[in-house]
Amino acid sequence: MSAYDLAGKPQWRVDLGDDWTKSSPGARSSVTIDSGRLYVLSGVGTLGCLDAQTGRRFWARDAKEFGGSPGGWGYAESVLIHENLAIFKPGGANCIVALDKTTGKPAWSSRGFNAGPEYSSCLAFDFEGQSLIATGTREGLVCVSARNGALQWANAFSAKN
Repeated sequence: MSAYDLAGKPQWRVDLGDDWTKSSPGARSSVTIDSGRLYVLSGVGTLGCLDAQTGRRFWARDAKEFGGSPGGWGYAESVLIHENLAIFKPGGANCIVALDKTTGKPAWSSRGFNAGPEYSSCLAFDFEGQSLIATGTREGLVCVSARNGALQWANAFSAKN
């Protein structure tokens, strides 16, 4: 991971582990910046939280810690920052995982379904007083509670496509 100033001059470089080398190597997601912290998910599933100014690593987690594995094109999503959570999709039985955005400690993981991560980012929204997270997965669209990860609904639209 590298940062450049507006003139293109390198500012810092941080090693977040292995790069995705299969099926078109390279970056897969854009960074998310929140309160001076930069969040990024690598193609192999390393989620890092860095100081946006210096690149100092605050914490890092791997999707495989939560039972996830990448699809054929690697992990390709941007981390969702929602309130005090950093949310991403490792896939599997813990398809969607919320981490404390400051410490990286797990807050919750989705339950009620098992699905591959697919290639879309999570989206937060409120509906009838509930805070929800929706996203695409290998098994279709899902929506979980932003409070605890409980499945609210699922739709097989675009499953396995």
